[in-house]
Amino acid sequence: MTMCILFVAKNVHPDYPLIIAANRDEYFQRPTRPPMWWPEAPHIFAGKDLQAGGTWMGYNTQQQVAAITNVRRLDLQQDQAKSRGEWVPEFLSLPSCDSTSMLTDFTKRLKQESHLYNPFNLLYGNTERLMVFNSVSQHSTALEDGVHSISNGMLDDSWPKMQQGIEALHHYIAASELVRPNELFELLMNDQPAPDDKLPNTGVSLRYEKILSSIFIPPSTLNGALYGTRSSSVLLYKTGQTQSMEMLSQQYHGP
Repeated sequence: MTMCILFVAKNVHPDYPLIIAANRDEYFQRPTRPPMWWPEAPHIFAGKDLQAGGTWMGYNTQQQVAAITNVRRLDLQQDQAKSRGEWVPEFLSLPSCDSTSMLTDFTKRLKQESHLYNPFNLLYGNTERLMVFNSVSQHSTALEDGVHSISNGMLDDSWPKMQQGIEALHHYIAASELVRPNELFELLMNDQPAPDDKLPNTGVSLRYEKILSSIFIPPSTLNGALYGTRSSSVLLYKTGQTQSMEMLSQQYHGP
């Protein structure tokens, strides 16, 4: 299970201290439940991977959030690795992370157990403190205020689609008094591939790098199966007279 890209705006808009716009890319044959409050864990709002049981992004009733992306390191792949999607509901089932010690303890667990999984980035925390853990570097970074991107390399890497999304989200927020989810979904629909000379070199073929180089990945055949962007999600945390968190999602079903 993978999620290709997240764009995160932390304390950039005065009324929306946290904005996350994200695409999940996956094989279309993999069974999935769209985002909802989980009947089996009513405190979690998230989609669900029905094959391995985890999820790619969600939040809970305590307004904690988590999302995961794979890291494209073919040399570190393990055939018998555990599902990376387990980490999101695992974090969302912990007690409130208002406690710094809880976040510290969870980060220690990530460092101790991440070798059992294929490489990943995990975003986790709450609206006050968000962390990004990279399992390859074994480093956890506190997300600073600003607009960031997390994809299949390092935090805020220089991949074209990551930089395109950062710039687009930054410009949108600067020009928008009210944040409208449908306009963020439009940002996530950018299917323009990167020029060949700007493609990252992650160990896959040039054809695959090209297919995977856009923010939105149209349905394409990879490894003999149909792959592409399966869903887009927008998470908004709004302050003011009342505080609220919601996550909206659009599902794509291929040709």
